[in-house]
Amino acid sequence: MTETLMETNLPDKISTMSVDDMMKLTGQSADAPTTSKGLSRLSINHSAEDEEGNALPRGHFSLSTDDGIIYAEKAVIRPFMRTYSYSVWDNEEGAFSVQTVQAPSFNSEFYDTDGGLKCGRLNTSDLESLPKDSPEWVLQKSVKCSQNIYGLITLEGAKDKKGKAVEAKDIPSVWYAKGANFVPASDCLKSLHKQKQPMWLTTIGLSSVRKKKGGNIYFQAELTPRGQIADWTGEDDTLMHQFMETVKGYNESIMKRHSSARGDKEGFDTVVNE
Repeated sequence: MTETLMETNLPDKISTMSVDDMMKLTGQSADAPTTSKGLSRLSINHSAEDEEGNALPRGHFSLSTDDGIIYAEKAVIRPFMRTYSYSVWDNEEGAFSVQTVQAPSFNSEFYDTDGGLKCGRLNTSDLESLPKDSPEWVLQKSVKCSQNIYGLITLEGAKDKKGKAVEAKDIPSVWYAKGANFVPASDCLKSLHKQKQPMWLTTIGLSSVRKKKGGNIYFQAELTPRGQIADWTGEDDTLMHQFMETVKGYNESIMKRHSSARGDKEGFDTVVNE
């Protein structure tokens, strides 16, 4: 059964929901596989320096804040919810050329800004049948799937770009875990699900490990569950609603572009077929 867009209608008190229902809603269930304005964004820094020439710590976590980007070798995340989305990045434009809505399950319809689905991404069997040297294969590999993990981030021993110590504790953020980070993040949350441990009541330590493939050096996240949160609070309720509203607003903007693109394509098809 195909699901529609992510459900964002939460009860006034999330604590009244069952753990199983919450896992499905927040993208932690077994069948579950941007722009987030106002939220800090966590990532792993791969740059040796910034645009001003300041030396940056490669392989450290970076977090965008209202006061600028800060860095730390290790971080802690308390995930509240996870969504999935697809996108295509245009290196020449320095922007996404196509994006989809965010949804908590791979069973969802991933409407995209081109008026199609999943940025044109084929299913696994069709993808594997393509010749590896074909233009279609290259195009398909440009479509990336991301896990968008919303939660509270703490950076341990955080510093700004000048090396000044700063405090970064329980900051509402989003982490787009994709590429080399997709599987480690997925495996960690899958393990919690098997243990019936809600991710929103779990703190997870984040570190990175240096990897090399050919001449390419990159860094991959390692996730280690640390501890459990005793109680779900009213503040947690409020924050979960805020995360849900963020996704809802994002999806509405994508759907407007989807509908507009569909209209353009239908108009073009009408002219061509007349």
